[in-house]
Amino acid sequence: MIRPVTAHRRIALSTWAVVVLALAGVAGGFWWQHREHQANEAAGQAALDAARKDVVDVLSYDFRTVDDDLARAKTRLTGKFQDDFAQLASGVVAPAAKQDQIDTRAEIAGSGLVSTSADEAVALLFVNQTTRSIKLTAPKIDGSRLQLTMRLVGGQWLVSDLKPL
Repeated sequence: MIRPVTAHRRIALSTWAVVVLALAGVAGGFWWQHREHQANEAAGQAALDAARKDVVDVLSYDFRTVDDDLARAKTRLTGKFQDDFAQLASGVVAPAAKQDQIDTRAEIAGSGLVSTSADEAVALLFVNQTTRSIKLTAPKIDGSRLQLTMRLVGGQWLVSDLKPL
């Protein structure tokens, strides 16, 4: 025998439907946040890996190959920073490197992420630079802390800013 649907029963069924829909919405929201967090985490790691490689390319050059070294480094940069680097490299760094026979090598001592999103990340790098030159009696070692802003451009993480701290 089929019971007639009473007003009380209709309210109970409607309440359950609303509760089920609300729980599904909350679960979907949590799932979306988790997925976004995982994507940002993966993007951040990729950006940090690129920053570690790129800062070595940007800060390392040999007077014998300085033009090629700096041109290669420029390909790892983007935006205004790329333009500023190109101007500094051709106007100051390359001439000084050739004149004083400068060979400088950068290596990463440590690194970490400050912030990250799907298309931008800020990394902190601890860098040691060893410089040799005809003006130096022994290799000179300098340590520095750098903040790199990385941007995802055309599927590649590129340096959009570099600030010494």
